[in-house]
Amino acid sequence: MFDIKKGIGPNKRRWLAESPDLDEILRDTATLHLPLNVDGPAGLDGTGYHFQIGGVPSVTIFWWMEMPAEWGALKSIVDRIHCLVEKDQ
Repeated sequence: MFDIKKGIGPNKRRWLAESPDLDEILRDTATLHLPLNVDGPAGLDGTGYHFQIGGVPSVTIFWWMEMPAEWGALKSIVDRIHCLVEKDQ
């Protein structure tokens, strides 16, 4: 499995290594199933986001503005990662 802790700077590794939340997130990510042919918004102005799983090989998922409703499981994972990172700021 890809080791997310190696891709993060030393100051963040300490609290990630001690985080049971991260282990749960990684388990959920490893079993993630998403439909790939979904409709999403398009436009000329907005913010795009991407989520990459793995090193080599890897999967990158991109969405613009709001994540498609069909990707609710991924949204939960992204929200939990965001909370983990923000809690140590």
